[in-house]
Amino acid sequence: MIRNPESGPVGENRRGNRGVRMYGSPDNEVGLSFNTSHGSAIVLDGRGINSDKSELLALLALGAIHRITSTDPREVSDVVREALGQARSSTESRGDTVSVAALHIVESESERAAVVGVMGKARAYMLYGERRDLLTFEDGVELSGSHSEPQQHSPVTLLRRPLIVPVHNWDRLLLAGPGVQILTEDEIRGILMSDVADPAEAIVNGARKAMSGDRRVQRDLSSIKAIVVDIDPRKIEHELQGGEPLTVQYTGFPIVVGLPDGAGLEIGFSEDLGGPPGDDERLVVLNRELNRRSLVGEGIDWLDEIDTVNVVQLPNDLGWDTYHGKRMKSVFTIGRSGNEVTFSGYEGTEPIPVITYF
Repeated sequence: MIRNPESGPVGENRRGNRGVRMYGSPDNEVGLSFNTSHGSAIVLDGRGINSDKSELLALLALGAIHRITSTDPREVSDVVREALGQARSSTESRGDTVSVAALHIVESESERAAVVGVMGKARAYMLYGERRDLLTFEDGVELSGSHSEPQQHSPVTLLRRPLIVPVHNWDRLLLAGPGVQILTEDEIRGILMSDVADPAEAIVNGARKAMSGDRRVQRDLSSIKAIVVDIDPRKIEHELQGGEPLTVQYTGFPIVVGLPDGAGLEIGFSEDLGGPPGDDERLVVLNRELNRRSLVGEGIDWLDEIDTVNVVQLPNDLGWDTYHGKRMKSVFTIGRSGNEVTFSGYEGTEPIPVITYF
């Protein structure tokens, strides 16, 4: 069980990571465009005599989504809306049509949201919540208000204007070309909930199989394309250096400490570290390398609600260990007070990275 984080970490020297993974299929498809570090993704499908050229023109217009710098969801929604409009006009002027599903992830210190835009026969889906409900976005009636949001996550949301949808850790979004609609929503939900290595490829393969076995539909395999976007915990990188203490907040995700010789410590509740259910009042301090080679269970220590452990470098290149008390001179200490974990006493010249997630 992974606990939901309640708040982000505190401290200096931190760099954000969106915590977004993306999968696109098929490979080398002009109708797919995504930028994981930027948090944007586009699926488009052109229809008509000059559909290849229309797709390129539409993709140029939609490129504005990859250049978004604003962190204001309303401003992002305006950019996505304008890009969709330009993509439509650039293709309709040639007598062609284009279907688009696009999104951009907007983040702040406290929350994240997906700005979702859908046009034509493309679709977007979101798997969310503990029950893993599926929300579908499709082009339809004009919504009132320029920044409407789906009410109570209705199963199907019709939109002409981009929607601002809050997203949380472990949510999964799918941008799908028209051909993916041969799959039922239950089939799509089942694939998105599975543990396959590449969910976008699984969606595409499932749709191709369904299309090849259905004589009632035209076999247009080129319209089967997909991008899957996973919302993962965001990573914050801190540095312990210069004798200054570093305090971070334990949020239910492992705290990872990189030691100078490449070893590492992980701090968290037993289940959060992949172990068996344990005492939810005690944080485990785990040295996997020492624990792996030990025959007597070394490499595991604990932090009670108010507690401190010492981190020491063992002699004869035996690595690192942690212990309570003052048996050896410590390189630094790890203290706990409730959900706050503090690293202190480090006087080394090489910074020690401390990574947290939220």
